Amino acid sequence: MVIKIGYFMTGGYTEMGGMPPFLEKINPHVRWQRCFPTKMKPKGKFSRNESAPRVEQRGITGKSLVENMLSRLQKYYRSHDYDYFLLIDDLDCRFNGDGDQYESWKLELSDQVNKALERETNTEVLFASPEIEAWFVADWENSFGKEYRTLSHPLKSKLKIEQGKNFWNSPESYGGALVNGSCEFKLSETIQRALSETPNNQTCRYSKRTNGAAMLGRIEPGHVAHVCRLYFAPV
Repeated sequence: MVIKIGYFMTGGYTEMGGMPPFLEKINPHVRWQRCFPTKMKPKGKFSRNESAPRVEQRGITGKSLVENMLSRLQKYYRSHDYDYFLLIDDLDCRFNGDGDQYESWKLELSDQVNKALERETNTEVLFASPEIEAWFVADWENSFGKEYRTLSHPLKSKLKIEQGKNFWNSPESYGGALVNGSCEFKLSETIQRALSETPNNQTCRYSKRTNGAAMLGRIEPGHVAHVCRLYFAPV
């Protein structure tokens, strides 16, 4: 029997381009179905998953993503036979590292999903903490190490000097306090700045649309789980 998992995720360029192959690596025996973002209603045409969402779906995260998930579940998925529904999102320093608050939020989400479907189902959350770049740091050799071959070593050395040992042992803890609904320090911006300041003879930038999507499709979940033990590994 094939397990079916419907997943809802933020409509970022990195996720849209790289999440499908990454999920296949997590478990190739699961039928992964993207339920959001999508250009179409799910009834009858499950094989068509466009790579790009509508403009209004791009960048939806946090509370707005949950609201979209619950709305679509209620409208379209009450009669479907999924084994799990999975929410994938950036954590963005929510909960301020409070494990009890996080677990309470997950229980509430599960109750909301059950009410939307009017039946009991399995709900799980996969948070990239604080951003999906933490997964790239965790599997450096398959991400930045291959994407920026000539700059990988100086970039890594610069980040080691600036951020310290804990950055590499637990990138999920990066970000500082919750400020205006997001992290005090953005991991993606930190990496971009370090990359732009690395001595080289060429202009190098980090693009979520191209570099991010390529790296997400390349990293190995097992390597990520070895380092990202707070939010990724348990799921």
